[in-house]
Amino acid sequence: LSEKQTKSGPLICIGYYLSDCSFERIHFQKSVNFNETVFMGLADFTEAQFKKAIFIGAKFTEEAVFYKTQFTEEADFHGAQFTEEADFHGAQFSKDALFYDVHFSDKANFNEAHFT
Repeated sequence: LSEKQTKSGPLICIGYYLSDCSFERIHFQKSVNFNETVFMGLADFTEAQFKKAIFIGAKFTEEAVFYKTQFTEEADFHGAQFTEEADFHGAQFSKDALFYDVHFSDKANFNEAHFT
């Protein structure tokens, strides 16, 4: 998927099944759509930079790491499910951060997260 994010259009991964994946420190230039995607292993977005990020109905079966991740436009996690820990420590949300109907089965860490 890292090749796709360098292309001119948005990254669209609707309904994908992804095993352990790291998007650590990736700067997404366009919107990203992970609607209904199932992350079947570690999902690491540490220090990634998003413009518009859509995770509607996404399922995270292992730890989801958004440590110090920056969301400069809308971040939509409506209906997402987190089975293991969801780590948003130090994340920055510059616009709408939508967490309607999100299910956290384990810890959800929003320590030092910023919502502006």
